[in-house]
Amino acid sequence: MSILISNALPRSLRRERAVDTRAARREWVHWGWLPTAAGLGLSLFGVAAIGTTEPAFAQRQLGFLCVGLLVAAAVGAQHWRWMRRWAWVLFAVNLALLVFILLPFVPEAIVRPRNGARRWINIGSLDVQPSELLKLTWIVAMASWLRATATVKRFGGVIAAIAVTGIPFLLIALQPDLDSARSEEHTSELQSR
Repeated sequence: MSILISNALPRSLRRERAVDTRAARREWVHWGWLPTAAGLGLSLFGVAAIGTTEPAFAQRQLGFLCVGLLVAAAVGAQHWRWMRRWAWVLFAVNLALLVFILLPFVPEAIVRPRNGARRWINIGSLDVQPSELLKLTWIVAMASWLRATATVKRFGGVIAAIAVTGIPFLLIALQPDLDSARSEEHTSELQSR
């Protein structure tokens, strides 16, 4: 059953909205698998290179590769309409995770600091960095919004896009970056010699 939400929308969006209420079919053969196959090839090459020096570490990386392939298959099998429907929810969850790692009262068992920066959430033997996940969800959310809005070419639409981009940028900027500070310190040491 298809229902048109509004006739004031452009014709291309009206047709899409009408189709969007139907259950999306999973399409297993599409171009989305090409980056997954390229990533698999590159990862296997990396595991083979690691295996020449540290076979035990290569086996561990191969296990992580299998988990990564399962996640890639789960993401790759989704229809793009599903991704667009959930884009803002995933973006909001990532923003919440960025705020979570900045909270000072979160125990170190959950948010493990490394080199003075609290950027990683500890989930068992896996550490997740929300700023890396945010890159993907930001792209999907902005593509969804830019596809659906008609105000992109106006000044207000540009300001809204900058605001949506600025919030995660500020949350990431609040995290200390000691690596760049350390490299500047090392440079000043070399210059003083």
